[in-house]
Amino acid sequence: MGWILRRNGLMAAVVVLSYGLIGAPALVDRPEAAVAQSQPAVISWTQIRDWFQRKKVRGGRRNPLFCAIAPQLLQDDSFLAGTTPVEVWHLRPLFVWRGQIGAAGRLEVFQYDANQLLWNRPISSLNTSLLYPSLLYQGSALKPGQTYKWRVSSHENPNLPSIYSTILFQVVAAPKWQQMATELSQLSAQLKTQAATDETIAFRRASYFAERQLWSDVLQEVMGVPQPSSQLTQLRQDLTDQICGVRQ
Repeated sequence: MGWILRRNGLMAAVVVLSYGLIGAPALVDRPEAAVAQSQPAVISWTQIRDWFQRKKVRGGRRNPLFCAIAPQLLQDDSFLAGTTPVEVWHLRPLFVWRGQIGAAGRLEVFQYDANQLLWNRPISSLNTSLLYPSLLYQGSALKPGQTYKWRVSSHENPNLPSIYSTILFQVVAAPKWQQMATELSQLSAQLKTQAATDETIAFRRASYFAERQLWSDVLQEVMGVPQPSSQLTQLRQDLTDQICGVRQ
């Protein structure tokens, strides 16, 4: 009889333990819990490279003199270029391209519906030796849910400017944007308590955006680190080569 009670007690313990494992809600299923409990990440930029390699990145179909890198569609749908906006989260996106534009080149950002010029900057102010020049948008903050376009043009002939490329992009809708802003704020707070480096923060944010298929925001984090490691520098080279169809 005692053996039966002990056996029943053991079975009850197993049932309770099993219920605790199966019935309890998984904390990692909740974004806020995952942010709160995650440990300091070991930086491995190869993970970001692998994500891009799994994408059908459009390469070799660009203007040979100019390649828009971000914001830009990455899917292998060349017929969508210029007609379908790429989704971004940043209200101040980083514009990245590759190519020699000339001293009269300008980057311009427009409100798409009204075709209203919002911001522009001369490219002549940039270091012309850079392989992939970039400019951070410094105009009035863009708005969630709105569609914009950016282009790089040359005004060597004021009467007939040359437009190298026009890219549509759209900021994510307000509810999604706000949810992501909250989660990213929680992530930043956690990383500050860990005294994380700029590159660690960029890696964690890039991973966050990659999980949500926001590739232009991933590139903004990749390109935005002021003093990149050799691994990150190589990743930048590899990604721009891949996006622009440069044979390695």
